[in-house]
Amino acid sequence: DSSGNEHCDYLGHERSYWIPSLFGSTDQGARWPAPSYLYALSPVRADRYTFREYETILPLANKFGLAINQDYGTNTDIVDDIFQLMSTGDTCGKLIVINWRHHMIPNLALKLGCKTCPDIYPQDSFDQVWQLKYVWDVEKTDVFRRNDYKTDSATGPPPQLRRQLTKTTKQTSSPSSTTKKHTKAKYKGPLWSVYSTVTYQYFDPLHFSSGAGDYSQEGAETGAHWLPIDEGEM
Repeated sequence: DSSGNEHCDYLGHERSYWIPSLFGSTDQGARWPAPSYLYALSPVRADRYTFREYETILPLANKFGLAINQDYGTNTDIVDDIFQLMSTGDTCGKLIVINWRHHMIPNLALKLGCKTCPDIYPQDSFDQVWQLKYVWDVEKTDVFRRNDYKTDSATGPPPQLRRQLTKTTKQTSSPSSTTKKHTKAKYKGPLWSVYSTVTYQYFDPLHFSSGAGDYSQEGAETGAHWLPIDEGEM
């Protein structure tokens, strides 16, 4: 803009108004559930403001009446906030959407606990989506409890007992007071399991803008009919 700040280009704005169609009720054709939390990278840069991350999910925020948290400009800060939310239980069964800078995404995913996510987010891609699914104490879920089959002696001990039998213990003499070492006990309680999936939005700008009325055999004097009326035309 005239102040040197950065915004979405025309196609970026077009995508931003299409993105809300991906979220909502699957009965109405949406692919993904409605979000409960939205994050965009802070627009503050060293010498300018960059509003692209915010603008890309602004129509999504408007559709569901959500505020966009754009307080954070580092991976560490946003991860701290999300983990704090998770620790309260408020995120259970809810979706968080994060719109971030390309080169920061792999490290963000790693800090969020994803050890199977790619090392690189393609710099020329605006369509790729990384999904992280968190499951608390996964072995206590119904999915795993159904795997605890009852078996008889002919096929071996039940899986729970089998797991116990595979553990071995090493017996050693008690260390003397001069050689005893104090070690920090490892946490053995329930944990989060993190599962990752790389997918795509599959944005087709011609299909979207055509459906909005930008094209006809007779032509059109203006475009961007996907914009809400009070926002004008492009």
